[in-house]
Amino acid sequence: MIIFLLEIILWYFLLWMFSHRSFNGLLVFVILAAITATIEAGQNVEIFGYHLNGGCVPFATLFLATDIASETLSKKQSCSLVHYSGLAIVLFSVIVALFGLYDGIRIGWYDTLGNTLRISAASVITYLLCGYVDIMIYHAIGKISRFKWLRNNIATITSQFINAAMFITLAFGWDSELIIFNAIISTILSILDTPMVYIITGRDSLLK
Repeated sequence: MIIFLLEIILWYFLLWMFSHRSFNGLLVFVILAAITATIEAGQNVEIFGYHLNGGCVPFATLFLATDIASETLSKKQSCSLVHYSGLAIVLFSVIVALFGLYDGIRIGWYDTLGNTLRISAASVITYLLCGYVDIMIYHAIGKISRFKWLRNNIATITSQFINAAMFITLAFGWDSELIIFNAIISTILSILDTPMVYIITGRDSLLK
């Protein structure tokens, strides 16, 4: 539990640090978070007796990053972040697959990430879909409500629920307990990241 909380703090700190560099900084962050989430997604973390997908924290910060991009940049640039992070997952998967062609590496590397290709495919499909859903909802609410906490939470919670159900089903098969618990944790993370939106982007305002 302590390690889980420390991971949340670490990713929030990294996002705060990289976000000061505008689009390029956010781009570096989403690529780093996307690859890390793909690696950690193959592991389950036990919290309160329930299993949680290991990549849920960096995945959650991906949605936070697109929300921040929607506030400080443009809808087009927010979508570009989703494109590039999805491409990063694909390239990472190809590199892992190529490493698996060598017998000397296979035991130490490829077998450890033996289901990486399936997880990567699930990551790309769900993140591209949910990333676009998050951006569309965020901008739709942002044009009619000036409250960032409202658009941040509705957009992120909705996309995170879809992400949890789709990713777990595609990567590991249907597991209602795992999906529900991951969705609950994702909702909590979505609420917790609200202060970060204000810290990085400032006051409430309508989106242009």
